[in-house]
Amino acid sequence: MYSVLGSPALFLGDPAATLVWCTEHVFLTVILITQIKTDTITEALSIQHEFLSNPCVSIHFQIMHLVQVPPQQEGNWKWTGKSEPYSKTTVG
Repeated sequence: MYSVLGSPALFLGDPAATLVWCTEHVFLTVILITQIKTDTITEALSIQHEFLSNPCVSIHFQIMHLVQVPPQQEGNWKWTGKSEPYSKTTVG
């Protein structure tokens, strides 16, 4: 997706992929962006990609619960509408 300025941006409510480390294992997970903050904006609706690595930017997200559809078929996934009950934050 692109912002109204024409550059790539991350929007509140967007899904994204990230790596999560848990019990000495690394997993690829799909997350839901729940909050975007900067040192001057407490609730931004979007942020351009080039600003994501800035240390004054924090992204709050929840891990989305995905299931295979149908269960025996490989490669097709859907969101159950549920997310993990906690949020994680990444800065810069």
